[in-house]
Amino acid sequence: VGDVWEAHGNEVERCRRYLPGSFDRAPRSPADKLSSGYKAEESLMWLFGLGPALLLGVLPDKYWDHYCKLVRGFRLVNQHLILAGEVSEAHEMLVSFARDFEHLYYQRRPERLHFVHQSIHNLYHSPTETVRTGPLPVYAQWLMERSIGDIEEELRSDSNPYGNLAEIAVRRC
Repeated sequence: VGDVWEAHGNEVERCRRYLPGSFDRAPRSPADKLSSGYKAEESLMWLFGLGPALLLGVLPDKYWDHYCKLVRGFRLVNQHLILAGEVSEAHEMLVSFARDFEHLYYQRRPERLHFVHQSIHNLYHSPTETVRTGPLPVYAQWLMERSIGDIEEELRSDSNPYGNLAEIAVRRC
């Protein structure tokens, strides 16, 4: 909160120039943009790329260690190619993160269960689903969102959007 949050946002902004140009959107300051127009790609880079380094010494150690388990597990299951040993490590990290989340944030008290988003529970299943369906980047939602964005950029006229979509589909086929 306050000055710490603003300082963290400034650190994120300063990292932008060191990121390769191949990124769609380097993260802007979350202190300024998080609730208005922060893109999924920015969130991913901020939370899972820059976060462990920028939050070291900012978060108390037990929370930083906990966060790093999530980052490690997430990075593993988001590879385009994942080895069996990496699936096991991801499972260990994500299950440990989810279990520790129960103790750190809602103390496993039923009256606080509403604080837990289903995505926390989903972490128990991500590695096994990776084995069953393939690596997460192959079927994740943001790929579809990116495709929709690409198609929107190709639309030429608002007066005949369905005709334009049909033409784009034919071209892509």
